[in-house]
Amino acid sequence: MTMADPWRTADAVIVGGGPAGAMAAIRLAGAGRRVLLIEREALPRYKPCGGGLVWRARQNLPIDITGCVEQECRRVLISYRSLEREFAVEDGQPLVSMVMRADFDRRLIEHARTLGAEILEGSDAWRLKAWRDRVELDVGGRPVRARWLIAADGAASQVARQAGWKAFRHLVPAIECELPADRKTCRRFADVARFDFDFPPDGYGWVFPKREHLSVGVGSFGTLVGRRPPESLKRTLADYLHRHDLPEPAPDQEHGYVIPVAPRPGGVTRGRVMLVGDAAGLADPVTAEGLSHALQSGVMAAEAIIAGDADDTACSRYAGRVARDLLPELQRGRWLGRLLYGSGTLRNALLDRHGQRIAGKMVRIFRGESRYRDVRASALRMLQDIGRPGGA
Repeated sequence: MTMADPWRTADAVIVGGGPAGAMAAIRLAGAGRRVLLIEREALPRYKPCGGGLVWRARQNLPIDITGCVEQECRRVLISYRSLEREFAVEDGQPLVSMVMRADFDRRLIEHARTLGAEILEGSDAWRLKAWRDRVELDVGGRPVRARWLIAADGAASQVARQAGWKAFRHLVPAIECELPADRKTCRRFADVARFDFDFPPDGYGWVFPKREHLSVGVGSFGTLVGRRPPESLKRTLADYLHRHDLPEPAPDQEHGYVIPVAPRPGGVTRGRVMLVGDAAGLADPVTAEGLSHALQSGVMAAEAIIAGDADDTACSRYAGRVARDLLPELQRGRWLGRLLYGSGTLRNALLDRHGQRIAGKMVRIFRGESRYRDVRASALRMLQDIGRPGGA
C-alpha cells in the first residue's frame, strides 16, 4: 500500500476464522495466492458447538490434530425416548473425535498463517461493494480490495446480508453447556458419543465427553416438519440433565445458537462472493453436524478460485461443485430428517424393527463410507417391509 494507492489488496478475502474459512485460507495460501482472513474476535475464542468431529471430516484435515482431541469416541449410542430403546455401534477406530472449537479453529488458522495467509483478528468487514472485476470493503476502518470474497462468517453472516441474500427458512435452535464434572461422572460417559432422540420430541439431546467436563445440549428440528420450536429449550435442557443425573449449569455456562439445515435462498454465489459452511446453510439436516461440509465447502471455494481466477469462472465453478457434490446429499438428508422428526408412529414402527441397522448406517456416514442416498434407499425398502401384511 502506498500514499498514491491506499487500498490493501489481496487475491481473496475470507471473512470468518472457523473451519470453512481456515480451510479456504490453507488451500489458497498453499497455492501461492495472496489471502487475507478476517476474524471478528481475537483467537482463540469460544465457539458454541458440541465439538464432535466425525471421522469423514477428520481424515481430510491437512494437519494432525491429535494434540487437541479431548477424547476419542469409538462407540456411538443412539436412544429413542418414545420407544425406550437404545442402539449402540462400536468400532476399532475413532468414530467421533471430541475437540474444543477454540483450540481446533486456532490450529487450522495457525497452519494457514505458516503457509503465508495474512490473519487479521478483532476486525469486522463492512460496507461491501461488489464490482465486475473486484470486491471492496472496509475492514477496521481500512479499505480492502480483492478479486474474490469468501463468506465464512456463520449462520448470521454479515457478508450475506450486505450482499443481498435473504434469511434462512430452516434453522435448528439449540442450547448447550460445558458442564464441569468430577472423575466419576466423566468415566460414566467416557469414550461414547451419546444421542438421545425425542428430547425434545422433534429433536435430540447429546452428551459429548471431554477431558475434564461434558458438552451437553439439546436441539429442535421442528422446522423441518413445519412445527414451532419448544417454548423453552432451557427447560428442556434442564429436564435432559436431570434424566442423566447431571447438575444444572450456571447461567453463564449455557449458550444458545441456531444451525441452518437447508441452503440459504438464492444459491451459494453472487457476483464475486461465495458462501461457505453455515453461511451457506450446509449443515447436516439429520444431525445438524456442520464441520464436515464446512471444511469441504471451504476447500471447494478455494479450488474454484485457483482454477477459475484467470477466466473469471471461479463462482460458477464453485456453485457447480456444490450443486453436484453437496446439495443432492443435503436434499436426501432432509427427507430422512422429516421421517425421523415428523411421523412418530411410522418412524417408531421403522425403528422398532430396523433400529440397529439404521444406527449402523448412520455411523457409516460418520465414517465417510456411506451417503444419505444409500440410507434413503434402505429406509424405503424397510418401510415397504413394514407395510406388508405381518411386516410390522
